Amino acid sequence: MDRKFKELFLEKINKEISKRTQKRKDFEKTLLKEWERKVSKYFLRNKFETKKINSTFNFCKKLNYKHGNKIDKAYFSHLLRLGCMSLFIKKNIDYNLTRLAFVHNILETGNFKKNSKISKQFGGKIFQQIKILTVNRKIQWDKKYKKQYYEKIKKSHVNVKIIKILDKMDNLFLLSKNKDLNIKKKYINEIKTYVLPMVKVTLPDIFKYFNNLVIYNYKKIQNEKNL
Repeated sequence: MDRKFKELFLEKINKEISKRTQKRKDFEKTLLKEWERKVSKYFLRNKFETKKINSTFNFCKKLNYKHGNKIDKAYFSHLLRLGCMSLFIKKNIDYNLTRLAFVHNILETGNFKKNSKISKQFGGKIFQQIKILTVNRKIQWDKKYKKQYYEKIKKSHVNVKIIKILDKMDNLFLLSKNKDLNIKKKYINEIKTYVLPMVKVTLPDIFKYFNNLVIYNYKKIQNEKNL
């Protein structure tokens, strides 16, 4: 893990929440500077891979993302955080990991009528990984479906597991914004059951922090229940 990962993403939990909410624009500027620095340095040794990373970044930045029936302009902030996490989570850049970070949820949020466009743009390998990561929202809380969903991830390439972990970690910083207590309880239970064991094996360096983030959210939920 690059030391920058700790500096950028593993500060005190309340500070990380603030960076994604009240100070989101400032955090974006910081990440864009770090992105430029890291990718520019990488370009000197890997021109082809850098072009692939940048083309993915630019493609995703221009999209109008949808959440439900609404266009969500702020969604790219989440993708930028994941993209930068992917740059620093390994000692050496894995350009396919970074590309997957930006497009991991594109089938659900990218507003495309035909999935073939995604396959053509990013290739069959990444397209298959996207499909594995895409959640069927109609049955997302069905226990049998959820178990099968994570079993597929466990059997997949390590990059799929890393993106799932980083995605969940970033979402946990914003979980308190969800007003549905029941959904938040289900979300925490899902992470405790399926994601934390995956973190311990796949990204042990962040396990302690991730676990503390889960505990933080669990306590917040308990406090809400007692109000």
